[in-house]
Amino acid sequence: MGRTIGFVVLVLVTAGLVYAAYSSYESRDRDTSLSAGELFFPKLVTEVNATTRIRGQTNEGAVTIRRVDDNWVVEERGGYLSDRSKVQQLLIGLSNLRRVEKKTAKPERYAALGLEEPGTEGSNAQGITLENESAGVLASLILGDRRPSRRHPSASEFYVRVPGDPQAWMAEGSLPNVVDIVGWLDEKLFDLDGKRVERVTVRHADGETVAVIRRPGQQQEYQLQDIPAGRKVASEYIVRSFITGILNFSLDDVAKLTPDNTPEEQLRIDIDTYDGMRVSMFGSLDEDAARLQFKAAYMAAQAEHEPPAEEKATDGDEPASGAAGSENIMRLSREAVEAEVKERNSRWASWLFEVGDWRLATATKRMDELLEPLEQKKDAEDQNAALPEPGASPVPAPESPLKLEE
Repeated sequence: MGRTIGFVVLVLVTAGLVYAAYSSYESRDRDTSLSAGELFFPKLVTEVNATTRIRGQTNEGAVTIRRVDDNWVVEERGGYLSDRSKVQQLLIGLSNLRRVEKKTAKPERYAALGLEEPGTEGSNAQGITLENESAGVLASLILGDRRPSRRHPSASEFYVRVPGDPQAWMAEGSLPNVVDIVGWLDEKLFDLDGKRVERVTVRHADGETVAVIRRPGQQQEYQLQDIPAGRKVASEYIVRSFITGILNFSLDDVAKLTPDNTPEEQLRIDIDTYDGMRVSMFGSLDEDAARLQFKAAYMAAQAEHEPPAEEKATDGDEPASGAAGSENIMRLSREAVEAEVKERNSRWASWLFEVGDWRLATATKRMDELLEPLEQKKDAEDQNAALPEPGASPVPAPESPLKLEE
C-alpha cells in the first residue's frame, strides 16, 4: 500500500514538473511571438530626421558625429567630413531594426554574444546613441556579434541589447560595420574623372622624377617618359596603374594642419589635366605612410579647353568628328576649372592627409623598378654574343698538343 501511494505521489510530482516546464516554455514562446518582428525603436521612424549627434563607443575609443548644415563631421578629427553614406545607413538601419528572437538576460553570458559593456577590456561590442538638438536620446543600442541574415541576403543578424535592459536579442537589419573613428571618415580624397587626366609626375626627395603621360587612341595609352636608352618597360599594366592607382588614393587618417605638423617635402605628386588643372600632393614619406598636403592650381599656359587639330578628323564635307581616342578625353571650360580649383583649395587648405604605404605601392616606384632588370638584358646580350654569326664557319677545334711519332 505504501509503495502504491509513493508511486502515485511520484507520478503527480513528475506531471507537475512537466506541466510547469511546458507552461514556462509556452509563456516564453508566447512572449517571443508577441515581440518578434517588432521594431526596436518604433518612434525613430518619424523622429530620425531630428538626429543632430551620433555617439559611438568601442574598444578603439569614442567617436562623435555631428550634423553641420547638410553635412556630418567627426569631432575627434577636428570636424573633418564623415562618410555620408555610412551615416545614412546607420540612421535608416536603426529605424528599421527588428526583433527576431529573445536570447539571454544573464550578464555572465553576454560575452558569448559579443555584448559585454562597450569600451571595457576585451569587449568588441559597439555602443550607439542618437541624440537630438537638446541632447535628448532618440535611440540607444549595444551592438554585438553579427552574421549574414538567413532570411534576407541584403541584411544581417545582430546580437543586441538596450542599455539598462538585461534582455539580449537577436535582431535583423542593415547597419554599417564600422569599428573605429577612421572608419567614419569620408575616405575619398578627390573625385577626378580619369578622362580628364593627361599626365602624372612623381618627384622623389633625391630629385628623381617619374612621369607617365596618357594618350588615348595610341597603341600604348599610358606612356612612361624619359626611358633610358636601351631599356624597356617591364609591364604596361604597372605603367597604367601608376596613374589609375593615384587617382584612387583613399584616406587612412586626417589631422588639422598646424605649423607644428607641417611636413617636410620628401615626395611630390602632380596630376595634370587636359583642361589645365593641376592637383599637387606633397609631404613626408616614411615606411608606414605618406602625410600630404593637397593643393589645386589652374595652369593657363598648358590648358586645352578645346581639342587640338590632331584630335579632329574631317571627311570631305562631313563635319569634324573626334579622332581615335578623343572620346576618352574630357575637357572643362576655363570658368569651370577655375571654380573647381577654388572649391578644392577651400576644402583642402586646413588639413594634413595620411595615405597608407600599401596605397602608395605603385606611385612610389622608381624608374628602375618600372623597367626590365638590367641583369636579364645583360644575360641575353651574353648569350647572343656566344652564338656564331649566321653563315659563319664552325669554330675549329684546338690542335691536340700530342704528336704521333712517324
